[in-house]
Amino acid sequence: MPPQVVENLLWFFTEPGDIVVDPVAGSGTTVDVAKAMGRRVWASDIRGNHYSPHLPIHKHDITTGWPDAAPGKADLVFLDPPYWKQASGRYSAEPNELAEMDLAAFYDAWAQVIGIAVKRAKRIAYIISPTQNEDGSVVDHAGDMFVPFSAAKWRVERRVSVPYQTQQATGQQVTWARDKKLMLKLYRDLVVLAP
Repeated sequence: MPPQVVENLLWFFTEPGDIVVDPVAGSGTTVDVAKAMGRRVWASDIRGNHYSPHLPIHKHDITTGWPDAAPGKADLVFLDPPYWKQASGRYSAEPNELAEMDLAAFYDAWAQVIGIAVKRAKRIAYIISPTQNEDGSVVDHAGDMFVPFSAAKWRVERRVSVPYQTQQATGQQVTWARDKKLMLKLYRDLVVLAP
């Protein structure tokens, strides 16, 4: 993820000294940006600091509960989960990882994560890309992933379309999309929520 996405998120929704928790930290972009912006940050990932051994990324699976070592409350929890079928095989073949679950299990795990996070955060943000199926149907994850927030009586503060800055459509891709009557999806949704 481009650091500018996290930078803008932190600029608009946190202040220096605020606590940012990223429980699906991946390579640690949130850690780098939060530290540079004077935010306190705590990060974890199911693999720990596997991708960035120099960063303080704790090993923890957020679907199992709030980490004991994490701050009790966060000003912002940021979630960039592996995108269900879009990330399948990219990280591992472990069935308990979000990217390897079927859609129903992914959403169930997501609901567990949100049930945990809403008790610990003043604000939560997540970023996700829609999935376009071969038949042209689209799974609007950003909207579907709002359901557990709604049940917890949280509201959307902002929903922003974030283009992939490094991804460009080639002529071949445009022709393919036109012939199949599919859209070229070159964006993710960033959703910011509060109670």
